[in-house]
Amino acid sequence: MTGQWFGDYEIVQRLRVGGMATLYLARRHGAAGFSRLVALKMIHPHLIEQPAFLDMFVDEARICSQITHPNVVHVEEFGAIDGIHYLVMEYLDGCSVAELLRLCHRRRRALEPELAARIVMQIAAGLHAAHETRDASGEPLEIVHRDISPSNILLSIDGNAKLIDFGIAKARNRLSATHDGVALKGKFNYVAPEQATRSEIDRRCDVFSLGIVFWEMLVGRRLFRDDNHLALFHRLQRTEVEPPSSANPDLTPVFDALVLAMLHHDPEHRPQTAAEVERRIAAAAPGAANREASELGALAREARDAHVARRAAEDGGSDSQIHFSPTPRTMRPASSSAPREGESKPGLVDGGTATTQPPMPSRWTGRRVQLGAGAAIVAVAAVILVVCRGRRQAEPAHGRAVRGAAGRSPAAADAGDAVRSARARAGCRAGSGCRPGPGAGRRPGGGRRLAAARRSAGSHRIPTGARRARGGPRAGPQPPQAQAADCAARRGE
Repeated sequence: MTGQWFGDYEIVQRLRVGGMATLYLARRHGAAGFSRLVALKMIHPHLIEQPAFLDMFVDEARICSQITHPNVVHVEEFGAIDGIHYLVMEYLDGCSVAELLRLCHRRRRALEPELAARIVMQIAAGLHAAHETRDASGEPLEIVHRDISPSNILLSIDGNAKLIDFGIAKARNRLSATHDGVALKGKFNYVAPEQATRSEIDRRCDVFSLGIVFWEMLVGRRLFRDDNHLALFHRLQRTEVEPPSSANPDLTPVFDALVLAMLHHDPEHRPQTAAEVERRIAAAAPGAANREASELGALAREARDAHVARRAAEDGGSDSQIHFSPTPRTMRPASSSAPREGESKPGLVDGGTATTQPPMPSRWTGRRVQLGAGAAIVAVAAVILVVCRGRRQAEPAHGRAVRGAAGRSPAAADAGDAVRSARARAGCRAGSGCRPGPGAGRRPGGGRRLAAARRSAGSHRIPTGARRARGGPRAGPQPPQAQAADCAARRGE
Protein backbone atom coordinates (compact mmCIF):
# COMPACT_ATOMS: atom_id res chain seq x y z
CA MET A 1 0.00 0.00 0.00
CA THR A 2 1.16 3.51 -0.69
CA GLY A 3 -0.48 5.18 2.29
CA GLN A 4 -2.02 7.72 -0.13
CA TRP A 5 -5.73 8.36 -0.53
CA PHE A 6 -7.84 10.35 -2.95
CA GLY A 7 -11.26 10.78 -1.45
CA ASP A 8 -12.52 7.27 -0.67
CA TYR A 9 -9.99 5.62 -2.95
CA GLU A 10 -6.70 4.18 -1.76
CA ILE A 11 -3.99 4.55 -4.39
CA VAL A 12 -2.17 1.34 -5.26
CA GLN A 13 0.04 2.42 -8.15
CA ARG A 14 0.28 4.53 -11.27
CA LEU A 15 -0.66 2.74 -14.47
CA ARG A 16 0.08 5.27 -17.20
CA VAL A 17 0.23 8.97 -18.00
CA GLY A 18 -1.58 10.58 -20.92
CA GLY A 19 -1.65 14.06 -22.36
CA MET A 20 -4.72 15.07 -20.37
CA ALA A 21 -4.86 12.78 -17.33
CA THR A 22 -3.05 10.17 -15.26
CA LEU A 23 -4.47 6.69 -14.71
CA TYR A 24 -4.02 5.00 -11.33
CA LEU A 25 -4.86 1.62 -9.93
CA ALA A 26 -6.89 2.28 -6.79
CA ARG A 27 -8.88 0.35 -4.22
CA ARG A 28 -12.38 1.24 -3.17
CA HIS A 29 -13.26 0.24 0.40
CA GLY A 30 -16.73 -0.43 1.74
CA ALA A 31 -18.53 -1.78 4.75
CA ALA A 32 -17.75 -5.15 6.34
CA GLY A 33 -14.27 -5.31 4.80
CA PHE A 34 -15.51 -4.92 1.22
CA SER A 35 -12.87 -3.73 -1.26
CA ARG A 36 -12.46 -3.76 -5.01
CA LEU A 37 -9.83 -2.58 -7.47
CA VAL A 38 -10.81 0.22 -9.85
CA ALA A 39 -9.12 2.42 -12.43
CA LEU A 40 -8.92 6.03 -11.23
CA LYS A 41 -8.32 8.64 -13.90
CA MET A 42 -7.44 12.17 -12.72
CA ILE A 43 -6.97 15.24 -14.87
CA HIS A 44 -3.54 16.89 -14.67
CA PRO A 45 -3.55 19.73 -12.09
CA HIS A 46 -2.05 22.23 -14.54
CA LEU A 47 -5.04 21.73 -16.88
CA ILE A 48 -7.67 22.58 -14.28
CA GLU A 49 -7.63 26.26 -15.18
CA GLN A 50 -8.09 25.54 -18.91
CA PRO A 51 -11.80 25.12 -19.72
CA ALA A 52 -11.18 23.35 -23.04
CA PHE A 53 -9.38 20.41 -21.42
CA LEU A 54 -11.81 20.27 -18.54
CA ASP A 55 -14.73 20.09 -20.96
CA MET A 56 -13.02 17.26 -22.84
CA PHE A 57 -12.62 15.33 -19.59
CA VAL A 58 -16.27 15.88 -18.69
CA ASP A 59 -17.31 14.83 -22.21
CA GLU A 60 -15.43 11.56 -21.87
CA ALA A 61 -17.28 10.79 -18.64
CA ARG A 62 -20.66 11.68 -20.11
CA ILE A 63 -20.14 9.70 -23.32
CA CYS A 64 -18.80 6.57 -21.63
CA SER A 65 -21.55 6.59 -19.01
CA GLN A 66 -24.18 6.34 -21.79
CA ILE A 67 -22.58 3.35 -23.54
CA THR A 68 -23.58 -0.02 -22.14
CA HIS A 69 -21.77 -2.97 -23.66
CA PRO A 70 -19.43 -5.71 -22.34
CA ASN A 71 -16.75 -4.71 -24.87
CA VAL A 72 -16.65 -1.03 -23.80
CA VAL A 73 -15.09 -0.03 -20.51
CA HIS A 74 -17.71 0.87 -17.90
CA VAL A 75 -17.68 4.20 -16.04
CA GLU A 76 -18.69 3.97 -12.39
CA GLU A 77 -18.28 7.47 -11.01
CA PHE A 78 -17.35 11.02 -11.96
CA GLY A 79 -16.66 13.93 -9.63
CA ALA A 80 -14.19 16.49 -8.30
CA ILE A 81 -12.26 16.78 -5.03
CA ASP A 82 -10.43 20.02 -4.22
CA GLY A 83 -10.84 21.08 -7.82
CA ILE A 84 -9.28 17.86 -9.19
CA HIS A 85 -11.73 16.12 -11.53
CA TYR A 86 -11.60 12.35 -11.56
CA LEU A 87 -13.20 9.44 -13.38
CA VAL A 88 -13.65 5.96 -11.88
CA MET A 89 -13.81 3.03 -14.30
CA GLU A 90 -13.77 -0.70 -14.04
CA TYR A 91 -10.27 -2.14 -13.80
CA LEU A 92 -9.14 -4.76 -16.33
CA ASP A 93 -6.24 -6.90 -15.25
CA GLY A 94 -4.32 -7.70 -18.41
CA CYS A 95 -2.57 -5.84 -21.22
CA SER A 96 -3.21 -3.65 -24.22
CA VAL A 97 -3.03 -4.92 -27.79
CA ALA A 98 0.03 -2.68 -28.23
CA GLU A 99 1.83 -4.56 -25.43
CA LEU A 100 0.76 -7.88 -26.94
CA LEU A 101 2.18 -6.93 -30.35
CA ARG A 102 5.46 -5.81 -28.77
CA LEU A 103 5.75 -9.17 -27.01
CA CYS A 104 5.20 -11.05 -30.27
CA HIS A 105 7.77 -8.88 -32.03
CA ARG A 106 10.45 -9.38 -29.36
CA ARG A 107 9.92 -13.15 -29.29
CA ARG A 108 9.73 -13.36 -33.08
CA ARG A 109 6.40 -15.07 -33.25
CA ALA A 110 3.14 -14.20 -34.95
CA LEU A 111 -0.27 -13.85 -33.41
CA GLU A 112 -2.63 -16.56 -34.58
CA PRO A 113 -4.97 -15.13 -37.25
CA GLU A 114 -8.09 -16.51 -35.63
CA LEU A 115 -7.17 -15.01 -32.26
CA ALA A 116 -6.56 -11.67 -33.94
CA ALA A 117 -9.93 -11.98 -35.68
CA ARG A 118 -11.56 -12.83 -32.33
CA ILE A 119 -10.22 -9.58 -30.80
CA VAL A 120 -11.42 -7.51 -33.78
CA MET A 121 -14.88 -9.11 -33.58
CA GLN A 122 -15.25 -8.11 -29.94
CA ILE A 123 -14.06 -4.55 -30.51
CA ALA A 124 -16.34 -4.22 -33.54
CA ALA A 125 -19.29 -5.24 -31.37
CA GLY A 126 -18.46 -2.64 -28.74
CA LEU A 127 -17.78 0.01 -31.39
CA HIS A 128 -21.15 -0.63 -33.03
CA ALA A 129 -22.84 -0.22 -29.64
CA ALA A 130 -21.11 3.15 -29.20
CA HIS A 131 -22.16 4.27 -32.70
CA GLU A 132 -25.77 3.34 -31.99
CA THR A 133 -25.99 4.99 -28.55
CA ARG A 134 -28.95 7.31 -28.02
CA ASP A 135 -29.71 9.92 -25.39
CA ALA A 136 -32.59 9.92 -22.92
CA SER A 137 -34.96 11.36 -25.52
CA GLY A 138 -34.11 8.63 -28.05
CA GLU A 139 -32.02 10.83 -30.35
CA PRO A 140 -28.77 9.33 -31.72
CA LEU A 141 -25.64 10.77 -30.11
CA GLU A 142 -23.67 10.17 -33.34
CA ILE A 143 -20.58 9.06 -31.42
CA VAL A 144 -17.35 8.63 -33.38
CA HIS A 145 -14.38 7.38 -31.35
CA ARG A 146 -11.67 8.91 -33.61
CA ASP A 147 -8.81 7.26 -31.69
CA ILE A 148 -8.97 3.53 -32.44
CA SER A 149 -5.44 2.19 -31.93
CA PRO A 150 -3.71 -0.81 -30.29
CA SER A 151 -3.05 1.17 -27.10
CA ASN A 152 -6.80 1.84 -26.66
CA ILE A 153 -7.82 -1.79 -26.89
CA LEU A 154 -7.44 -3.75 -23.64
CA LEU A 155 -7.32 -7.52 -23.32
CA SER A 156 -8.12 -8.94 -19.89
CA ILE A 157 -6.80 -12.18 -18.42
CA ASP A 158 -10.30 -13.65 -18.73
CA GLY A 159 -10.10 -13.28 -22.53
CA ASN A 160 -12.36 -10.26 -22.96
CA ALA A 161 -11.37 -7.31 -25.19
CA LYS A 162 -12.62 -3.81 -24.36
CA LEU A 163 -12.46 -0.42 -26.00
CA ILE A 164 -11.30 2.51 -23.87
CA ASP A 165 -10.53 6.26 -24.05
CA PHE A 166 -13.35 8.29 -25.55
CA GLY A 167 -11.51 11.49 -24.66
CA ILE A 168 -11.54 12.93 -28.20
CA ALA A 169 -14.69 11.20 -29.38
CA LYS A 170 -17.10 13.19 -31.50
CA ALA A 171 -20.69 13.38 -30.24
CA ARG A 172 -23.71 15.54 -30.87
CA ASN A 173 -23.97 17.01 -27.36
CA ARG A 174 -20.31 17.55 -26.51
CA LEU A 175 -19.36 20.47 -24.26
CA SER A 176 -16.03 21.05 -25.98
CA ALA A 177 -15.89 22.20 -29.57
CA THR A 178 -15.04 19.66 -32.27
CA HIS A 179 -15.31 21.88 -35.33
CA ASP A 180 -13.87 20.54 -38.54
CA GLY A 181 -10.72 22.27 -39.77
CA VAL A 182 -9.44 23.28 -36.31
CA ALA A 183 -7.07 20.46 -35.37
CA LEU A 184 -6.35 16.86 -36.25
CA LYS A 185 -7.93 14.45 -33.77
CA GLY A 186 -6.29 11.06 -33.43
CA LYS A 187 -2.91 9.43 -34.07
CA PHE A 188 -1.28 9.96 -37.45
CA ASN A 189 -0.71 6.23 -37.99
CA TYR A 190 -4.37 5.32 -37.49
CA VAL A 191 -6.49 8.15 -38.90
CA ALA A 192 -8.71 7.81 -41.94
CA PRO A 193 -8.08 10.04 -44.99
CA GLU A 194 -11.25 12.07 -44.43
CA GLN A 195 -10.27 12.50 -40.77
CA ALA A 196 -6.80 13.75 -41.76
CA THR A 197 -8.24 16.26 -44.23
CA ARG A 198 -10.63 17.49 -41.53
CA SER A 199 -13.65 16.67 -43.66
CA GLU A 200 -17.00 15.63 -42.29
CA ILE A 201 -16.54 12.29 -40.54
CA ASP A 202 -18.83 9.51 -39.37
CA ARG A 203 -18.59 5.98 -38.02
CA ARG A 204 -16.81 4.75 -41.16
CA CYS A 205 -13.58 6.48 -40.13
CA ASP A 206 -13.56 4.20 -37.04
CA VAL A 207 -13.95 1.22 -39.40
CA PHE A 208 -10.84 2.40 -41.29
CA SER A 209 -8.80 2.72 -38.06
CA LEU A 210 -9.94 -0.72 -36.89
CA GLY A 211 -8.83 -2.10 -40.26
CA ILE A 212 -5.30 -0.76 -39.62
CA VAL A 213 -5.23 -2.52 -36.23
CA PHE A 214 -6.47 -5.74 -37.84
CA TRP A 215 -3.77 -5.56 -40.57
CA GLU A 216 -1.01 -5.01 -37.97
CA MET A 217 -2.16 -7.96 -35.82
CA LEU A 218 -2.15 -10.24 -38.87
CA VAL A 219 1.20 -9.10 -40.27
CA GLY A 220 3.05 -8.31 -37.05
CA ARG A 221 4.33 -4.83 -37.93
CA ARG A 222 3.05 -1.32 -38.47
CA LEU A 223 1.17 -0.48 -41.64
CA PHE A 224 2.03 3.22 -41.81
CA ARG A 225 5.38 3.53 -40.10
CA ASP A 226 6.17 7.23 -40.56
CA ASP A 227 4.32 9.06 -37.82
CA ASN A 228 4.51 12.62 -39.17
CA HIS A 229 2.61 15.17 -41.24
CA LEU A 230 4.60 14.57 -44.43
CA ALA A 231 3.90 10.84 -44.57
CA LEU A 232 0.25 11.52 -43.83
CA PHE A 233 0.10 14.06 -46.65
CA HIS A 234 1.37 11.49 -49.17
CA ARG A 235 -1.55 9.14 -48.51
CA LEU A 236 -4.30 11.73 -48.43
CA GLN A 237 -5.03 11.47 -52.15
CA ARG A 238 -4.71 7.74 -52.42
CA THR A 239 -4.40 4.93 -49.87
CA GLU A 240 -2.37 1.99 -51.14
CA VAL A 241 -2.26 -1.05 -48.86
CA GLU A 242 -0.55 -4.37 -49.42
CA PRO A 243 -2.76 -7.42 -48.74
CA PRO A 244 -1.92 -9.07 -45.40
CA SER A 245 -1.12 -12.41 -47.06
CA SER A 246 1.46 -10.69 -49.29
CA ALA A 247 3.14 -8.98 -46.35
CA ASN A 248 3.09 -12.21 -44.29
CA PRO A 249 3.53 -15.35 -46.43
CA ASP A 250 2.40 -17.56 -43.54
CA LEU A 251 -1.13 -16.14 -43.77
CA THR A 252 -3.92 -17.47 -45.90
CA PRO A 253 -5.76 -14.90 -48.04
CA VAL A 254 -9.00 -15.50 -46.17
CA PHE A 255 -8.97 -12.06 -44.54
CA ASP A 256 -7.47 -10.11 -47.45
CA ALA A 257 -10.75 -8.99 -49.00
CA LEU A 258 -12.22 -7.80 -45.71
CA VAL A 259 -9.08 -5.95 -44.57
CA LEU A 260 -8.66 -4.22 -47.92
CA ALA A 261 -12.33 -3.24 -47.87
CA MET A 262 -11.97 -1.73 -44.39
CA LEU A 263 -8.93 0.23 -45.62
CA HIS A 264 -10.51 1.54 -48.81
CA HIS A 265 -9.78 5.22 -49.44
CA ASP A 266 -13.41 6.01 -50.28
CA PRO A 267 -15.73 5.59 -47.27
CA GLU A 268 -18.53 4.48 -49.58
CA HIS A 269 -16.63 1.28 -50.44
CA ARG A 270 -15.91 0.30 -46.85
CA PRO A 271 -18.18 -1.75 -44.58
CA GLN A 272 -20.75 0.84 -43.54
CA THR A 273 -21.01 -0.31 -39.92
CA ALA A 274 -18.85 -2.11 -37.38
CA ALA A 275 -21.54 -4.76 -37.10
CA GLU A 276 -20.96 -5.59 -40.78
CA VAL A 277 -17.27 -6.09 -40.01
CA GLU A 278 -18.18 -8.56 -37.27
CA ARG A 279 -20.48 -10.54 -39.57
CA ARG A 280 -17.94 -10.69 -42.40
CA ILE A 281 -15.23 -11.99 -40.07
CA ALA A 282 -17.57 -14.70 -38.79
CA ALA A 283 -18.37 -15.66 -42.38
CA ALA A 284 -14.73 -15.70 -43.50
CA ALA A 285 -13.37 -17.59 -40.46
CA PRO A 286 -16.11 -19.40 -38.51
CA GLY A 287 -13.52 -20.80 -36.13
CA ALA A 288 -12.63 -17.33 -34.85
CA ALA A 289 -15.90 -16.98 -32.97
CA ASN A 290 -15.43 -20.40 -31.38
CA ARG A 291 -11.96 -19.86 -29.96
CA GLU A 292 -11.77 -20.27 -26.21
CA ALA A 293 -11.58 -17.15 -24.11
CA SER A 294 -8.87 -18.81 -22.03
CA GLU A 295 -6.53 -18.69 -25.03
CA LEU A 296 -6.78 -14.93 -25.20
CA GLY A 297 -6.52 -14.77 -21.42
CA ALA A 298 -3.25 -16.70 -21.46
CA LEU A 299 -1.81 -14.30 -24.02
CA ALA A 300 -2.92 -11.32 -21.94
CA ARG A 301 -1.31 -12.72 -18.80
CA GLU A 302 1.95 -13.43 -20.61
CA ALA A 303 2.08 -9.95 -22.12
CA ARG A 304 1.22 -8.35 -18.79
CA ASP A 305 3.97 -10.18 -16.92
CA ALA A 306 6.52 -9.32 -19.63
CA HIS A 307 5.50 -5.68 -19.51
CA VAL A 308 5.80 -5.61 -15.71
CA ALA A 309 9.27 -7.17 -15.79
CA ARG A 310 10.47 -4.80 -18.49
CA ARG A 311 9.17 -1.74 -16.67
CA ALA A 312 10.76 -2.89 -13.42
CA ALA A 313 14.10 -3.31 -15.19
CA GLU A 314 13.85 0.15 -16.76
CA ASP A 315 12.95 1.77 -13.43
CA GLY A 316 15.75 -0.03 -11.61
CA GLY A 317 13.37 -1.69 -9.21
CA SER A 318 11.66 1.56 -8.20
CA ASP A 319 7.94 1.48 -7.55
CA SER A 320 5.69 3.61 -9.68
CA GLN A 321 3.52 4.26 -6.63
CA ILE A 322 5.67 7.23 -5.66
CA HIS A 323 4.31 9.30 -8.54
CA PHE A 324 0.94 9.94 -6.89
CA SER A 325 0.58 13.44 -5.45
CA PRO A 326 -2.89 14.14 -4.07
CA THR A 327 -3.97 17.47 -2.66
CA PRO A 328 -3.57 17.92 1.12
CA ARG A 329 -7.26 17.55 1.93
CA THR A 330 -7.45 14.20 0.17
CA MET A 331 -4.66 12.72 2.30
CA ARG A 332 -5.53 10.41 5.13
CA PRO A 333 -3.75 7.53 6.89
CA ALA A 334 -3.72 4.27 5.02
CA SER A 335 -5.49 1.24 6.39
CA SER A 336 -3.39 -1.34 8.11
CA SER A 337 -4.89 -4.15 6.10
CA ALA A 338 -2.37 -6.28 4.19
CA PRO A 339 -2.72 -7.00 0.48
CA ARG A 340 -5.19 -9.75 -0.28
CA GLU A 341 -3.70 -13.11 -1.01
CA GLY A 342 -3.62 -13.98 -4.68
CA GLU A 343 -4.58 -10.50 -5.76
CA SER A 344 -2.67 -9.29 -8.79
CA LYS A 345 -1.06 -5.88 -8.74
CA PRO A 346 0.66 -5.37 -12.10
CA GLY A 347 3.59 -3.02 -12.12
CA LEU A 348 4.81 -3.84 -8.60
CA VAL A 349 8.14 -5.53 -7.94
CA ASP A 350 8.01 -8.56 -5.68
CA GLY A 351 9.41 -7.76 -2.29
CA GLY A 352 9.47 -4.05 -3.07
CA THR A 353 8.76 -1.49 -0.39
CA ALA A 354 6.03 1.01 -1.03
CA THR A 355 7.16 4.57 -0.67
CA THR A 356 5.37 7.87 -0.71
CA GLN A 357 6.24 11.38 -1.65
CA PRO A 358 5.10 14.65 -0.06
CA PRO A 359 1.66 15.80 -1.15
CA MET A 360 1.33 18.28 -3.94
CA PRO A 361 0.24 21.72 -2.69
CA SER A 362 -3.14 22.93 -3.79
CA ARG A 363 -3.51 25.99 -6.00
CA TRP A 364 -4.58 28.11 -2.96
CA THR A 365 -1.39 27.12 -1.15
CA GLY A 366 0.64 28.18 -4.17
CA ARG A 367 -1.09 31.55 -4.25
CA ARG A 368 -0.40 32.11 -0.55
CA VAL A 369 3.26 31.37 -1.15
CA GLN A 370 3.35 33.87 -4.01
CA LEU A 371 1.67 36.57 -1.92
CA GLY A 372 4.07 35.97 0.97
CA ALA A 373 7.08 36.22 -1.33
CA GLY A 374 5.75 39.47 -2.79
CA ALA A 375 5.24 40.97 0.68
CA ALA A 376 8.78 40.01 1.68
CA ILE A 377 10.22 41.68 -1.43
CA VAL A 378 8.26 44.90 -0.70
CA ALA A 379 9.49 44.92 2.92
CA VAL A 380 13.14 44.51 1.87
CA ALA A 381 12.78 47.32 -0.69
CA ALA A 382 11.30 49.62 1.99
CA VAL A 383 14.20 48.93 4.38
CA ILE A 384 16.75 49.67 1.64
CA LEU A 385 14.95 52.94 0.79
CA VAL A 386 14.93 54.09 4.43
CA VAL A 387 18.64 53.30 4.84
CA CYS A 388 19.58 55.18 1.66
CA ARG A 389 17.59 58.26 2.65
CA GLY A 390 19.16 58.27 6.12
CA ARG A 391 22.63 58.16 4.61
CA ARG A 392 21.85 61.07 2.29
CA GLN A 393 20.60 63.19 5.18
CA ALA A 394 23.55 62.36 7.42
CA GLU A 395 26.24 62.91 4.78
CA PRO A 396 26.27 66.80 4.63
CA ALA A 397 26.61 67.29 8.39
CA HIS A 398 29.29 64.61 8.54
CA GLY A 399 31.17 66.23 5.65
CA ARG A 400 31.07 69.65 7.28
CA ALA A 401 32.43 68.24 10.48
CA VAL A 402 35.28 66.51 8.63
CA ARG A 403 36.08 69.58 6.58
CA GLY A 404 36.02 71.83 9.65
CA ALA A 405 38.33 69.47 11.49
CA ALA A 406 40.69 69.28 8.52
CA GLY A 407 40.72 73.05 7.90
CA ARG A 408 41.58 74.29 11.36
CA SER A 409 44.72 73.45 13.21
CA PRO A 410 45.11 74.41 16.90
CA ALA A 411 47.42 77.29 15.97
CA ALA A 412 44.99 78.63 13.40
CA ALA A 413 42.22 78.48 15.95
CA ASP A 414 44.28 80.55 18.42
CA ALA A 415 45.11 83.07 15.66
CA GLY A 416 41.47 83.35 14.77
CA ASP A 417 40.60 84.14 18.35
CA ALA A 418 43.27 86.80 18.35
CA VAL A 419 41.96 88.39 15.15
CA ARG A 420 38.41 88.47 16.50
CA SER A 421 39.65 90.21 19.65
CA ALA A 422 41.55 92.73 17.54
CA ARG A 423 38.47 93.38 15.39
CA ALA A 424 36.44 93.98 18.49
CA ARG A 425 39.00 96.46 19.77
CA ALA A 426 39.10 98.08 16.32
CA GLY A 427 35.37 98.63 16.46
CA CYS A 428 34.50 96.10 13.70
CA ARG A 429 31.72 93.61 14.30
CA ALA A 430 32.09 90.07 12.93
CA GLY A 431 29.91 89.40 9.95
CA SER A 432 29.14 93.09 9.29
CA GLY A 433 31.20 93.45 6.14
CA CYS A 434 33.98 95.29 8.06
CA ARG A 435 31.87 98.35 8.54
CA PRO A 436 31.95 99.96 11.94
CA GLY A 437 28.97 99.27 14.07
CA PRO A 438 26.78 101.94 15.54
CA GLY A 439 28.76 104.19 17.82
CA ALA A 440 32.02 102.48 16.97
CA GLY A 441 34.96 104.82 16.52
CA ARG A 442 38.60 104.56 15.75
CA ARG A 443 40.88 103.64 18.55
CA PRO A 444 44.48 104.77 18.61
CA GLY A 445 46.78 102.01 17.43
CA GLY A 446 43.91 99.85 16.20
CA GLY A 447 45.27 99.64 12.68
CA ARG A 448 48.69 98.65 13.89
CA ARG A 449 47.20 95.89 16.07
CA LEU A 450 45.14 94.54 13.18
CA ALA A 451 48.14 94.56 10.87
CA ALA A 452 50.14 92.67 13.47
CA ALA A 453 47.27 90.22 13.85
CA ARG A 454 47.08 89.78 10.07
CA ARG A 455 50.83 89.09 9.87
CA SER A 456 50.44 86.60 12.70
CA ALA A 457 47.47 84.89 10.94
CA GLY A 458 49.32 84.70 7.61
CA SER A 459 51.54 81.96 8.93
CA HIS A 460 48.46 79.83 9.81
CA ARG A 461 46.50 79.89 6.56
CA ILE A 462 44.39 76.81 5.71
CA PRO A 463 46.42 74.29 3.71
CA THR A 464 45.51 73.54 0.10
CA GLY A 465 44.43 69.97 0.94
CA ALA A 466 42.06 71.28 3.57
CA ARG A 467 40.54 73.73 1.07
CA ARG A 468 39.99 70.84 -1.33
CA ALA A 469 38.31 68.87 1.43
CA ARG A 470 35.99 71.81 1.88
CA GLY A 471 34.76 71.48 -1.69
CA GLY A 472 37.69 71.72 -4.14
CA PRO A 473 39.41 74.72 -5.66
CA ARG A 474 36.23 76.79 -5.65
CA ALA A 475 36.61 80.01 -3.63
CA GLY A 476 34.58 79.98 -0.42
CA PRO A 477 34.10 82.44 2.45
CA GLN A 478 37.33 84.05 3.73
CA PRO A 479 38.74 82.81 7.04
CA PRO A 480 38.06 85.07 10.03
CA GLN A 481 41.72 86.14 10.28
CA ALA A 482 41.76 87.24 6.62
CA GLN A 483 38.50 89.12 7.03
CA ALA A 484 39.91 90.95 10.07
CA ALA A 485 43.13 91.87 8.22
CA ASP A 486 41.18 93.24 5.27
CA CYS A 487 39.01 95.28 7.61
CA ALA A 488 42.04 96.72 9.40
CA ALA A 489 43.68 97.59 6.07
CA ARG A 490 40.66 99.47 4.86
CA ARG A 491 40.38 101.36 8.16
CA GLY A 492 44.00 102.41 7.82
CA GLU A 493 43.43 103.98 4.38
